[in-house]
Amino acid sequence: MLIMQRVVDSLNELLKKFKYIKAVETGTIRSFDEKHESTKHIAKTLGDRGDLISIDSSPKAIEVSKKICRKLNNIQWVCSKSTDHLKALKEKFHFALLDSANDPDVIWDEFLLVRPMMVEGGIIMIDDAGISPSGGRDKSNAKKGYKVWDKVENVLPISVVKAPHGTQLKIQV
Repeated sequence: MLIMQRVVDSLNELLKKFKYIKAVETGTIRSFDEKHESTKHIAKTLGDRGDLISIDSSPKAIEVSKKICRKLNNIQWVCSKSTDHLKALKEKFHFALLDSANDPDVIWDEFLLVRPMMVEGGIIMIDDAGISPSGGRDKSNAKKGYKVWDKVENVLPISVVKAPHGTQLKIQV
């Protein structure tokens, strides 16, 4: 199974509902050894039916991502602290992947910023969530989704999806 299969599945779900998809991700491809290559999979899945803004604070990561995604023309890379750039955005998104730091506070801040920018029926995903399918903390070192899970579990439609490398949170908006 493709490591980003759940992300691809969610994008395909959105492509059935919307004519054109605007997507944003925090954290781009950071190395040539990375196996999940979210930026590439998001942009490739969207093809000519969507575009992606990929935000990362590392110029080196942006350069790596550009080289890996060199054949894709629907990506805008932004070198910035994710929360700073999200504050400046004025557009609406159908899909967001929050994957910038293994820090529940950073991911929570990103979630608070991106949530009002989402179109109705959109999807927010958090990679390396650290939440088990039963809803508790899993045994991995991942913890990105802790705070979002704790605060929205009983408020928004949120599910834990199993990924080959751990779990992801999927939030329907």
